[in-house]
Amino acid sequence: MSSITPMWTSRKAVIDFQHKALIINNNKSLNGGSVFMRIGKMVSLTSFLGCFLFTTVCSETDKKTQIENRFLLLDSRVIDQTENVRLQLGEVTKDPNNPLFEEDFWADPPKPWEARFDNMYPNVIYDKEDELFKIWYKSFVRDAASEATPIEKRPFNRYSAAAEGRKRGILYAFSEDGINWTKPELGLVEFQGRRDNNIVMLNFEGGVLKDKQDDDPARRFKMFGRIDTERQMASAFSEDGMEWSEPVPWPDYNAAGDAHNNAIWAPDLNKYVGITRAWENRVRTVLRTKSTNFVNWSEPVEVLRGENPSAQVYSMPVFYYGNVYLGLHSIIHGQSPHDLVDTELAWSPDTKNWQFISPGEALIPRGGNREHYPDSDYDAGCIFASVPIVKEDEMLLYYGGSNYYHVNWRETSLNLARLRLDGFAGYETDNSASGSVQTSLFTVNGGDFKVNADIKDAGSLRVAVLDEFGEEITGYTLEESQAIIRNATDESITWNGNDLSALNGKKVAFRFEIENAKIYSFSGNLEFLDL
Repeated sequence: MSSITPMWTSRKAVIDFQHKALIINNNKSLNGGSVFMRIGKMVSLTSFLGCFLFTTVCSETDKKTQIENRFLLLDSRVIDQTENVRLQLGEVTKDPNNPLFEEDFWADPPKPWEARFDNMYPNVIYDKEDELFKIWYKSFVRDAASEATPIEKRPFNRYSAAAEGRKRGILYAFSEDGINWTKPELGLVEFQGRRDNNIVMLNFEGGVLKDKQDDDPARRFKMFGRIDTERQMASAFSEDGMEWSEPVPWPDYNAAGDAHNNAIWAPDLNKYVGITRAWENRVRTVLRTKSTNFVNWSEPVEVLRGENPSAQVYSMPVFYYGNVYLGLHSIIHGQSPHDLVDTELAWSPDTKNWQFISPGEALIPRGGNREHYPDSDYDAGCIFASVPIVKEDEMLLYYGGSNYYHVNWRETSLNLARLRLDGFAGYETDNSASGSVQTSLFTVNGGDFKVNADIKDAGSLRVAVLDEFGEEITGYTLEESQAIIRNATDESITWNGNDLSALNGKKVAFRFEIENAKIYSFSGNLEFLDL
């Protein structure tokens, strides 16, 4: 679902348009022109637990927007012991509007710079200042095989990814509602003798973040990636995310970097962390680098690799959430031309030491009907995700989905999967109707205590507060706990109507007793002693 804007006379015109208007539908026109309609603001932003109800996790770096005092149970540091439970990935729901937008090379009118999105490597943020969703995505603006072969003829011809017939670019689009997307004709980059396109940079592939840490407005947006023509890692900067500086090559080191390069501001490390990849002896691995100024990067060091050569880590967008770092790593399976890509989940306490969560299981399952290509499901072959966006009580996971094998014909589109708040992974009962999860010690600094959990039919969740020796505290026993009997999103728990205020300053642990339920996280005025 995308639309086209007319050629812009200036960068300011693009910004003003983004602030004020939404293109209604490219199919509706007046005297041959697009129809515009002034609309009101999409959503008011209210603060909640130190986080905005509508905020990008990590791609827009602002420490105040991070959810503080929130603890994900996938973080093994906060777990002391468990009984009759297992950690399982959450379940996403794919948006019925998928695909949100597609390659428009063969559209009417065509976009010749969208020959093949390939992996797309989407970088989606919600920009609170502009009240817009924004995406920067990769496209092969030249791909000789795709340009020469209409979609209906592709099943009868073998795909050839000839390097001399390819050229990469970074494209930009925006949306007011996250569903209907506009690909503006920015007038910034010349392509085939014209500038009426949404290209923001050629010969580059990289990740974008909006950085409020930097005092220099010319560096508000940052791009971390690789100059393809030189095979050199580099950084670029922009005031508005559309008009970019020339890439600044890394002065000291380099990496293969032909993947979803991405960087974040790591709030507890007080520096930027970049994630790229190595590719040696036909094995892909994840590399980590760090910087204090986004120009001078440290020597990249391997921090993650797949469990075997048939399950390699292709790329990994990372983000900070709930006092941990999470990675949405792409795992490539099989051999070309029948290779598939899944998006899985990993976590780290420090961006250096990573652990897989439910390895071999996809966080966003691929679609089906691959044997019917090109009429297969839009995401039947490959999935490459962006970092999530928190929206009230859910998380939005945008991803590039392809309908066929990785090194083969495939058409790629932008899609959306929804996940309940904090629902990356949680503990559920294991072959038993009931089980328990006991946490490590925390210091109580206030009264609030909330949980996120899914409760099945006839299920429940109760919480006992334990002292330093593991004994239930009088007034906060399991029997005195409020019982949660329905799905809970940041739902407060009390004990005979009392909150945790009476335990202020004390060291305590929590034991969650669940029956036919799955618990993801808890939050409150708590200080984790091991952080």
